[in-house]
Amino acid sequence: MFTHLFSNYGRKAIVLSLSALFALFLILNLVPTGTNTRSAAANDFVLSSPGAEFQVSAVAAITETIFLPSISNPLELKPIGPSKLLFISDRAKALEFDIYSMNLDGVVQPLATINYKRIDYVPLKIWPIPVWSPDGNKIAFIDDSILYVMNADGSNLEAVVDDTDFRARGEPSWSPDGSTIAFVTLKCTDPPTCRSYTSDGSGVSIYQLDSDEVELLIDLNTIISDYVPPQWLPDGSGVLAVSAQGHNSYLVRGYLEGSSGHFFVKGFSEFDPFKISPDGSQIAYENGDLFVMNIDGSDKQMIHDSSSLEKSVISDFSWHPNGQEIAMAVFKDVIPNRLSEIHVLDVANSHTVHLTAHDPTSTKLLVGWIGDGSQLIYMSDVNRTQWAFDIYAMDEDGGNPVNLTANSPLDDRATDIFP
Repeated sequence: MFTHLFSNYGRKAIVLSLSALFALFLILNLVPTGTNTRSAAANDFVLSSPGAEFQVSAVAAITETIFLPSISNPLELKPIGPSKLLFISDRAKALEFDIYSMNLDGVVQPLATINYKRIDYVPLKIWPIPVWSPDGNKIAFIDDSILYVMNADGSNLEAVVDDTDFRARGEPSWSPDGSTIAFVTLKCTDPPTCRSYTSDGSGVSIYQLDSDEVELLIDLNTIISDYVPPQWLPDGSGVLAVSAQGHNSYLVRGYLEGSSGHFFVKGFSEFDPFKISPDGSQIAYENGDLFVMNIDGSDKQMIHDSSSLEKSVISDFSWHPNGQEIAMAVFKDVIPNRLSEIHVLDVANSHTVHLTAHDPTSTKLLVGWIGDGSQLIYMSDVNRTQWAFDIYAMDEDGGNPVNLTANSPLDDRATDIFP
């Protein structure tokens, strides 16, 4: 059933043009301290409950610290933790991605052949994104209109959802107990070619592994963004997702029982990432600046003002497992140089640490923290002529960066970490 819009040229052009609207320059010096205050129109951020409007509070003084370690020899791999990565790579055939797993000591295992063809470089997550189940025993991914599930060793690969009337989009999301997968679906108006879609019947679908059933969970007569994956509420009762209506989009939620999806927060863009905090109490999201709010949408606060880094653009971010810090991939120039850096933000006081100042001339894409938060996984394009990425790990303070793949000019792109 369902396909992957991430290979669509039009989406890439939209993403790049939206990013280009910002002045993308990242300061590598100390940013002066100060107080940044933003206001929002009364109808910009509104809860679904009557009379509840968001108030944007002042941001604390923002300072920037630069950490300058020397980078490790890319060929000196060393054990750095018990976690394991999922990644896609064209190491078997240039420009055609397959799925692999890797221990963080550099041991690689091929899992599945997908032959996803890389068309050109785009500095965002627009490729098939395999993800671990919560227990690490299974992997789900979407490729060529189909949702697949397989064992962690690549065995028992099944096309579990395959329907000519629908297309799957983006990144699947496992429920906390691993029993259900949520994913974005579009209803075709002209199956089986599916050159156009209808909002009637499109939304977020769920696939239940035990019953082998698929049902539409969020159906708001609107298209759901496939760029931002749906995320499960901490108790597994439902999911949050973003509607795809440009700058008139909404954060929406749907429940497994008792109620259909409904508008939750106005003022989103379909490209704005959001992440639920590790303890499930807050949502962080990027809308030009970085905001946090309670899981029910109340008490919204801006914690990072993009002007503090010269109107930079946050392409992605990840909560630290302690819930007190957020790692950010910050673009300072998408066209033509596509340069980006990794920073860590203290949520309480908005203090920012620049972790990748040792390598200011490449694109860094954020993957996330390993389970205990002691190290951060990211990607860097080591071959600027072919836009090929290697996968790196570094300590949480930016020290000891290690190239885990060292495969230039081949292209390795990490998609998920377990645990």
